[in-house]
Amino acid sequence: MACIPIVKNILNEKHPYVYLDDTATHARSVMRETGVRILPVIDPDYRVRGVLGRVEVLGITATRSNLLVRNLMSPPLIVLDVEDELHEAVRRMLSIDEWYAPVVSGDRYAGVAGLDGFLALYLKKAPGRLEEVRVSEAMSRNVVYVQPEDHVGRVWMKMLKHRYAGLPVIDGKGRVLGIITQIDLIRRGFTRPALESESSPKRGPSAREIMVASPIILGPDASLLEAVRLMLDRDIGRIIICGPDRKLLGILDREDAARILLE
Repeated sequence: MACIPIVKNILNEKHPYVYLDDTATHARSVMRETGVRILPVIDPDYRVRGVLGRVEVLGITATRSNLLVRNLMSPPLIVLDVEDELHEAVRRMLSIDEWYAPVVSGDRYAGVAGLDGFLALYLKKAPGRLEEVRVSEAMSRNVVYVQPEDHVGRVWMKMLKHRYAGLPVIDGKGRVLGIITQIDLIRRGFTRPALESESSPKRGPSAREIMVASPIILGPDASLLEAVRLMLDRDIGRIIICGPDRKLLGILDREDAARILLE
């Protein structure tokens, strides 16, 4: 890139946010409808006071419907400034395993910066850098997965343990059947108390019943350019990499792609 990019170059000013005194159910509705990974929490003076993630939103149940956002939010792990150098900002995000961060201008909320914006910038300004890399060079090979008979509670516990927002569903022969993501669980109406109870995994649906059965799949020789285009066009966080007969080889997510570009 000819000039040094800053966070402002990838700022999403239209990213949804919530206020401190919004209801928890309102926050859940916003996340369900938009599919965003985080909701910044701001006060009446447009200062960032916290963040709601999908894990917190999954904790919202009918019995907790009277709670306010301020009761559920967490302190933001990172807040960026619009003038921060972009590559260093992305390095900071990845060092704490965050894909999105609230951004301020001065002390006022300005929007959200995410890995999707970082990848979109390269797609527009330096596609050759993406074209020269094969997905097999960037993908993660030690993939955490679930089996089709695993119940939803077990799927959720694996997501929490490994801090993954999506897991492929693999049969006994190593073939990809589908994928399950946290936003799928939110849109299906699951809540953390049900997912984490000892009895729920025995009663709940299996991975086969709730998975997306037609996940986006690429072969190992596809270019990173093709993979990034798919992730951005389809608004998905990860692509499953398969060999012949849909045999699982790896997972390529936005973080994997971003790390290649940071090199």
